[in-house]
Amino acid sequence: MQAVEPSVIVMEPRPRWTPELQRQFLGESVRVRQCATFTNLRILAEGCSVVVLDLDAAPADVLQFLGRCARQSHPICTITLGSPQTTELEWVLRDLGTLEFAVDIPTGKRLANLCRQQWTVDGRSPQ
Repeated sequence: MQAVEPSVIVMEPRPRWTPELQRQFLGESVRVRQCATFTNLRILAEGCSVVVLDLDAAPADVLQFLGRCARQSHPICTITLGSPQTTELEWVLRDLGTLEFAVDIPTGKRLANLCRQQWTVDGRSPQ
């Protein structure tokens, strides 16, 4: 049985983290795609290894998306990027299933490592 290629969907209205993660995973078998609206995110997220959410871009939409995901039988791995202004939402986000919540803007390397931790035991890219 062949291993499934890890994939990341970044929910962001304008490309910022998508090209950075593509750069971080250069030379690795990781697919990184951008999704600009929540309309298609739920469909795209199924079968995806990790979804990265930009909380500051659309706080209500992020909370609604996570709420819908929490009611599904198959959870979606999510990393939520916030800010000092959204720090108070951390435990609500975690209760809704987000696995990582970054308050400070992470480096591209740090975000890539957070993604890797979701599909590997030791945080390294699959071979």
